[in-house]
Amino acid sequence: MAHQEVSQATREETSPLTQCINDSTTIQVNKGEILFWPEDVANSAYYVNSGVIKICRYTEDGQEVIVDLVRVGQFIALESCMSDEPYGYCAETVSSNASLSVIKGQCIKKIIAQSPDVVGEILKLSNKHLERMFDQVEMLKSQSGTQRVASLFAKTGFDQSKNWGDHFQCDKHLYAKFLGLQPESFSRSMRKLAS
Repeated sequence: MAHQEVSQATREETSPLTQCINDSTTIQVNKGEILFWPEDVANSAYYVNSGVIKICRYTEDGQEVIVDLVRVGQFIALESCMSDEPYGYCAETVSSNASLSVIKGQCIKKIIAQSPDVVGEILKLSNKHLERMFDQVEMLKSQSGTQRVASLFAKTGFDQSKNWGDHFQCDKHLYAKFLGLQPESFSRSMRKLAS
């Protein structure tokens, strides 16, 4: 699974996982920087402090499929970093800059050995992520383009009177692709919702 969310309450507690985030290295990455490729061995997880990270896979003919756009307060590769297997997907920074906490897989393994109850915390995060993925598949299969855009706005609290870039921190075409829409259809849906 690509990512999970940590609630603000979870961040403020001193759980072993939160401590691992607090003890991690923080990096600043620019738009277009690749965190990892599908074939890279998963040895780190990332926690998004600011910015947006695109999670994608590539089809056999090389076409990019955006699986997720990970935002502030979410993990990337939390389970993968403990497997010593390839990530299986690509992560790229799509906002003008991003701040990420890099958590080594060894740190996660160590806290699990010291405090087995952290497995429950990781499973809760994984389950939350799985629910989001199910919601995404359901949305793609059952909603019109305009409904998908409205759903995105509702889930993220976007107010169309505000600036797109300030709220989403990346280009509209990425969200269009994420929602399975052509950029023109996405723009039409936005206009339709604004009227």
